[in-house]
Amino acid sequence: MPSQDEEGRRRARETYDAGVALRREGRHEEALAELTSALELYRGLHGTRWRQADCLHGMGLVLREAGRPEEALASFQDALSLYRKIQGTERQRASCLLNAGNALDDAGRPEEALASFQDALNLYHQVEDAEKEQAGCLNITGITLRRLGRYEEALASYRKALELYRSQSGTGREQAMCLRNTGLALRTVGRQEEARAAFQDALSLYRRVRGSQRDQAVCLVDVGNTWDDAGRYARALSAYRRALDLYLQVGATERQQGICLENTGNTLRRLGRYEEALASYRKALELYRSQSGTEREQAMCLRNTGLALRTVGRYEEALASYRKALELYRSQGGTEREQGMCLRNTGLALHGLEKHEEALEAYRQALELYRQVEGTQKDQADCLGQTGNTLRVTGRHEEALEAYRQALELYRQVEGSERDQALCLHGTGLALHAMGRHEEALASYRDALGLYHQVDGTQKDQALCLYGTGNTLRQVGRYGEACIAFQEALGLYRQVEGTQRDQASCLYNTGLALGSMERHEKAVAAYRQALDLYAQVEGTGLRQASCLRNIGLALGSMERHEEALASFRDALGLYRQVEGTEKSQAECLNGIGKALHATGRYARAREAFRDARDLCPSLPGTQYQQADSLCESGVALSAEGRHEEALSRFRQALDLYRQMKGTEKDQADCLYDTGLALHAMGRYEEALSRFRQALELYRDLSDAEHCRADCLGQVGVTLRTLGRFDDARTAYQQALEAYQQALDLCRDLPGCEAEQADCLYGVGDALDRVGRYEEALEAYRQALGLYRELPDTRAEQAGCLYGTGSALAETGRHKEALAGLGQALGLYRELPDTQEEQADCLYSTGLTLDDADRHEEALTVYHQALDLYRDLPGDREQADRPDTGADEGHKEAEPSRQGPPDLLVTGRQRAGCLHDMGTALVAVGRHEEGLDALRGSLELYRDLPGAVQDQADCLYDTGVALRAAGRHEEAADSFRQALDLYRKVGGTGRQQAVCLYRAGSEMARLERYEEVQEAFQDAVALYPGLREEFGQDEGTLRTAWSAWCFARERTHSRRFRRCL
Repeated sequence: MPSQDEEGRRRARETYDAGVALRREGRHEEALAELTSALELYRGLHGTRWRQADCLHGMGLVLREAGRPEEALASFQDALSLYRKIQGTERQRASCLLNAGNALDDAGRPEEALASFQDALNLYHQVEDAEKEQAGCLNITGITLRRLGRYEEALASYRKALELYRSQSGTGREQAMCLRNTGLALRTVGRQEEARAAFQDALSLYRRVRGSQRDQAVCLVDVGNTWDDAGRYARALSAYRRALDLYLQVGATERQQGICLENTGNTLRRLGRYEEALASYRKALELYRSQSGTEREQAMCLRNTGLALRTVGRYEEALASYRKALELYRSQGGTEREQGMCLRNTGLALHGLEKHEEALEAYRQALELYRQVEGTQKDQADCLGQTGNTLRVTGRHEEALEAYRQALELYRQVEGSERDQALCLHGTGLALHAMGRHEEALASYRDALGLYHQVDGTQKDQALCLYGTGNTLRQVGRYGEACIAFQEALGLYRQVEGTQRDQASCLYNTGLALGSMERHEKAVAAYRQALDLYAQVEGTGLRQASCLRNIGLALGSMERHEEALASFRDALGLYRQVEGTEKSQAECLNGIGKALHATGRYARAREAFRDARDLCPSLPGTQYQQADSLCESGVALSAEGRHEEALSRFRQALDLYRQMKGTEKDQADCLYDTGLALHAMGRYEEALSRFRQALELYRDLSDAEHCRADCLGQVGVTLRTLGRFDDARTAYQQALEAYQQALDLCRDLPGCEAEQADCLYGVGDALDRVGRYEEALEAYRQALGLYRELPDTRAEQAGCLYGTGSALAETGRHKEALAGLGQALGLYRELPDTQEEQADCLYSTGLTLDDADRHEEALTVYHQALDLYRDLPGDREQADRPDTGADEGHKEAEPSRQGPPDLLVTGRQRAGCLHDMGTALVAVGRHEEGLDALRGSLELYRDLPGAVQDQADCLYDTGVALRAAGRHEEAADSFRQALDLYRKVGGTGRQQAVCLYRAGSEMARLERYEEVQEAFQDAVALYPGLREEFGQDEGTLRTAWSAWCFARERTHSRRFRRCL
């Protein structure tokens, strides 16, 4: 018979084993009761300390699994106390410490958990054959580090764990688990490709492990998530489908199936397949509801359902979904952040329903909840940003700006929030635009765009920002820049699927900007492209009508009246299909009336104008349309010779225009038409008065040069009719000047070839000066082609060839440059009084030969240029020109129809030519002659205002020449003098550094090493890039730097030394 002690041990063991079995079945309360009984039995038996510790350890495991981490921790600590009293229990102590760490982690004490894991790992290192346990410890350490956001440390821990697992056979599952955890950390830090590779490696390992379908499915979901992150949605959906198929093969995976279906819904939503997404969410929700304890998952699924419903405009259903989600979250502790998300999304749905006050209240509640949770700066910022959006659309712009400001401050505390910051700045720009603070708006858009450029996949955001920029630029009359912004936005939208409407909006606004510049042909092309795109999008009938109306306006401006008439009629047909468009219908009827009038169908034109007026009186806000109809009716009556009736219409129109802000141009046009009618009636003094009133209004308007010119022309005609010829001549001269200012606006008009050529020359010259040589060459080529078709333009042709040669030289195409300059010189020699231009050509030819290392030929040409310069009067324009300062040594040349561009001033020309002759002489070893030329150049520069940098350049080159001649003391002094002058000129930090370096080099040759060190240190301090570009230490600097480095920097500036 067994003794009483043996029987007690047997009973205790059986009770312990029963507790362990119950834990495996998840029957925690029963397991805890059995283990507690086993502990009490063991405590009554001698020598069972180890078994008591095992019981306490087991109880800790049960308590942790039951969600009671603090009690579990106490149990683990009691077990640990017993193990420590028993020799040879290092493995058990390590296991207990590992599990205690898990309990600490569960209790929200991660730093203590990490310390416990480290203690466990240290013990495992003392135990033989414990590599697998060490790896497990490292793996769980990585998990905790990942939760703390210490991703690099987590990845390092996973790597060590994986190495240990790979050293042990039969650890395929553990390796896969470690790889999956690695993938999760990599995905969190945005390293999607590496994350996907880790998940796929884990999947490959799981496939070799029997019964691992569930783990394989988990990995496939992870792979799908990385594809979704990368925007590869088709691949994401494929991965989720394969995962779902595996889950269906495994029992009790309803929750996991729900997650898989919910992720599928999210991806379908991002693809815009909203109905499919909603169906997927419904299935996921049904599965979640079949499982207890899935309230959080249900709430999340309902929230995502709300997002899909809100996106398709089903706001009421979205609100219902958010409310259900919120109720579920409120039933769960610690869900303040999730509740905040529900309320924020509720606000967005209410915003969509235009229930703005309710939306603002939802945002306020969300913000209060977020502020109760640490680490929610981004959520708070999102809430404030959306508050700003709602305030902005309700016209509360100052409050919106404050909300955006607070949001931006919070975003700047969040790493990786560049896109959110950009969105905030974009909203700020929209608010500032609405307040008329346009320059601030443009600055805000620029800042937003700069941030968007830092974030991949933001093409649509960038496009929207550029679109806003374009609108603001158009608002302030910067139409050319607006067109550029709209075209850049269009290019970005074309990279994004499903943006036809946005593309059309860009083209539509481009048309508006082009129309404002009177570039009507291009405006029509833009509107037609927009119309084609709008036709592909449902619900854009009004937009299509607007395009057709504006096409009609542009065609009318080009006097293509039959086409305009058809376009207005098409627009009118579309507007009549939509209620509340009477104002737009009136605009179309006015357009129809104008087209009929222009084609001589006056009676029908008056009918159209009358129909337009009949639509307007009963409608608020239609005074402008009434005025427009009256004015156009007056024009039609005047064309029929019914001037008295026309004058009555003009008076009524003018009275209406004067009641409205922003109608100055309309008032001016009306006064101009009144003047024409009065002139036709022989009432010249009254006509003159109306023209002058119109002229005063035109002068205050931007981009009205052409109108002003027309008006001045009519003033001249009227004055001549009155016999006041001197006054008329003055008016004509003013009109001519106005037409010249309007050249950009009438490039598409016939008969302006000469003006276009002048303008193209100016464009080429400007492009040349900013270093855009290929574009400059194209502009010069077009200008030259136009000049060659015009009589008496040899001087202008020569100017184009001269510019072409200079631009070619800058691109290193020396042979072509010399040919162009030679042609220009030949033309100038055929023209009288062109000695200065001939000298310019010779000087530029010398520079080009110099650049091509043909120094002897260059010297010959320099001499010829100098001979011509010396025959010209000295600084004949200098006396009348104020000193513009050291930073403004150049004056832009105006192209002239009376002669070639006056690009040079003699004193500067001679100085520059002598300067470059001096450097060429030094290049061929004729040092003393070179120094004489440089000294002569310096003297000339000193007599010129605003030539400080030229003097510095000359002194620098003098230093180079002296150095080449072996006169090191003088060279050092020349470099120092150059340095003193450069210090007076802004933006010359590098030149100053080079001068210091060269002076230091000369000191080194003179063995004055203390001065050398000081010079090198000062040089690097002035221009830190000195080391990076030319070496890492002073010794390398001394050997690496050479004269050509600085000379290369001077190449462009010396070619333009001829320009003031």
